[in-house]
Amino acid sequence: ANEALYLDSAQHRYIDEAGSANIIVAMDDGTLTTPASNAILPSITRRSVLEIAATQLNMKTVERAIDLREEFGSFQEMGACGTAAVLSPVDRVFFDNDWHMVNGDGQTVGPVMQQLYDSLVGIQKGENEDVFGWLREVEI
Repeated sequence: ANEALYLDSAQHRYIDEAGSANIIVAMDDGTLTTPASNAILPSITRRSVLEIAATQLNMKTVERAIDLREEFGSFQEMGACGTAAVLSPVDRVFFDNDWHMVNGDGQTVGPVMQQLYDSLVGIQKGENEDVFGWLREVEI
């Protein structure tokens, strides 16, 4: 499926978010980076993914401006996260009139996004221990 990737409105350089999800990027230096922007809606899923990355994958997590054109070559993996998307890999991005591949052949999910997805969904389904205290029992 295709999705719009929104850049900042002032300079059209820095990633804000996708149309229906927040963006996270695993950088070549091992950090998990997400855009820091006042234009981004707060996301519990994004916050959860960052917490899993920091505590379970021992990744450095950073919220900062991400310059799409300047830093794209340092993207190891890219994902869209949110309530509906959970964590969906982004395999390519269209800019400067061309498609740019993020990870390999575009057919496989990278190891970072897969581990983050498995951890988050495992907690949501009760298959992984909820060490964060996120789950609440609701009587029906």
